[in-house]
Amino acid sequence: MFEAIVEHNELIAEYRAGGDPKKVAAVKWQRPVGPASLHRIKESLRAILRPAVDQGLLTHNVAKLVELPPAVRPKPKLWNPERVAKWRRTGQVLYPVMVWTADKAGQFLGFIVNHPLYALCHLIAYTGLRRGEGCGQRRSDTYLDAACIEVANQIVQYGWETGQGRPRSLLHGARRQPSAPR
Repeated sequence: MFEAIVEHNELIAEYRAGGDPKKVAAVKWQRPVGPASLHRIKESLRAILRPAVDQGLLTHNVAKLVELPPAVRPKPKLWNPERVAKWRRTGQVLYPVMVWTADKAGQFLGFIVNHPLYALCHLIAYTGLRRGEGCGQRRSDTYLDAACIEVANQIVQYGWETGQGRPRSLLHGARRQPSAPR
């Protein structure tokens, strides 16, 4: 199964790189499955098969035998003046994850102060919410008089569709206390 997912990822990349309009159109809306998702699929399979092993229906959990390459998250790098200058010269983003300094975030917020999404950007910048948590923030979990929020919902992406779900910290059993802007 995992080999099929990897082969499909390679097919998507090949079709997109090949330039054939029909092939590009065939995979236009498909997203490759990343390493972290592969690990989540493996863990889901392990969890599904565990009761069958416990009940003696299977002799061992075959999902445990699957070896996957590590899902290494790229380390974030700051946009410092040298990196900004190089980006302006070449258009090349130097690292997969680039983050702003507090000053740059403040400049951005000052620039978009009249934009309809200003409040959302401000909330995310000052509280450290994930995008999905910020977009899923409900009025019923927002306490303006107390200047705090309860993070109890998030917008999640299922392929190309979106839905609502519990934030990761709640899914793993940890309760988050209401956050206050800093």
